[in-house]
Amino acid sequence: MPASASPSPAPDVRPPLDRDTFVAGVLTITAAVLLAAFLINLNRPTPAYAIGQNAAGGDYVLLTNQVNQTQEAITVIDSPAQRMVIYGYDFSRRLLTPLAVMDLQTLQRKPPNK
Repeated sequence: MPASASPSPAPDVRPPLDRDTFVAGVLTITAAVLLAAFLINLNRPTPAYAIGQNAAGGDYVLLTNQVNQTQEAITVIDSPAQRMVIYGYDFSRRLLTPLAVMDLQTLQRKPPNK
């Protein structure tokens, strides 16, 4: 080898990427992304929306409605006693409290006088 000639660069020693290695790499990356998405979603609570539901059983009627973004209400109507109780559930405090108690007879409209 003459002194003026520069040494040739070392040949690339990496084996060529074959199909099986490529597929295994793609599947590994996909599995890692799906695992990360699952772990992120695992800590997110799923809200239970019961807005606008009603049920009747025996002498009671139950209604649900949303008061605001953090509170829902459950209305319980006792038909024989003609009473209505409204309970509020506060999601932030996880507390069920009575909001109002009403006598249904006082809420009924009187017929107009003729």
